[in-house]
Amino acid sequence: MVHQTIGTAARQCRITLDVPITLRKKLRIKYLIDRILAWILLVILGPFILLFAVLIKLEGLLKPQNSGPAFYRELRISEGRVFRMIKFRTVTTSHIRWIREKFQSRSSSHPTKNRTRMGKIIINLYLDEIPQLWNIAKGKMSFVGPRPDTIQMHESMLQAGFTYRNHLKGGLLGIIQACKSNKRYQRFFQEMAGLHTDRKEFPQMLDEFYLQWLIKSPPSKILLFDLFVVRKTLRTFFVDEKDQWLLMEKG
Repeated sequence: MVHQTIGTAARQCRITLDVPITLRKKLRIKYLIDRILAWILLVILGPFILLFAVLIKLEGLLKPQNSGPAFYRELRISEGRVFRMIKFRTVTTSHIRWIREKFQSRSSSHPTKNRTRMGKIIINLYLDEIPQLWNIAKGKMSFVGPRPDTIQMHESMLQAGFTYRNHLKGGLLGIIQACKSNKRYQRFFQEMAGLHTDRKEFPQMLDEFYLQWLIKSPPSKILLFDLFVVRKTLRTFFVDEKDQWLLMEKG
């Protein structure tokens, strides 16, 4: 039923970036629900977030080379505005300093050898982004949307003509994450958006399709689609990748 509902409306949402002025008003309900849900999850998950923060600090006491703050913040772009995206620190502070000096920005791409022991555990459990619930609760991000870009990447995207990121809040999850390592989901969303996976801009075009979905759909269908994307993303992370790991072990 969900596939039929989404599929029918999706065929009417081809990528033509004519963004109406009323889009922000239309998204007010979506972002309000995001913030309420984020505060609820922060109350529920707060003790676990605090526990991981304490464990990260304790590791720093036991291994001075891994010492540093439990959280670190990246300058990112959401809805065309700069904000500080928070996440657990999973690498050494010396590596973070090296990244800043080399690229003059903070990068979320870190080689495995530079990860701390707690960082490896947090990454394997897909918990490094959980502190971004705070960003959602403060209204800087949304649960579903394009991942927030660095300032440099955002400027490159604008120059390439992908202006949709100025109209949407960055998301904790998104269609691209749902398609991660899952060819079946890639084909599914490809058919929905009428795209071709052999195009280099396929990820950006998926985000553009999401914007068009928001423009063309009523709030009820927007919420339905967001739940659909969240379910697909969680399945990709916790079910499909686990199955792939088990197949590798058997091999």
